Amino acid sequence: MSAYQLGTQLKLTATFKDENGQLVDPTDVTCEVKRLKDGEVDTPAAARQSLGVYRATYLPTTTGQYQYKFTGTGAVIAAGGGRFSVNTSF
Repeated sequence: MSAYQLGTQLKLTATFKDENGQLVDPTDVTCEVKRLKDGEVDTPAAARQSLGVYRATYLPTTTGQYQYKFTGTGAVIAAGGGRFSVNTSF
């Protein structure tokens, strides 16, 4: 799990591939970021960077552990994500 200092803007990234391992674009991509200590969910916009690669920019407002998930629908139905923590100092 990655750790960041409070005030750091994060660039969360997801890569979508088809069953053959080829990069593909879903029809729609959403991103959700959940603060584990209170269950609050934010939905930063997911933007296409290149074929099959999407990024969401997120600025955490509190310390603690977070989970994020990208979901693709339509042409490619897939989901993936990860976890990170935010601290006041390293």
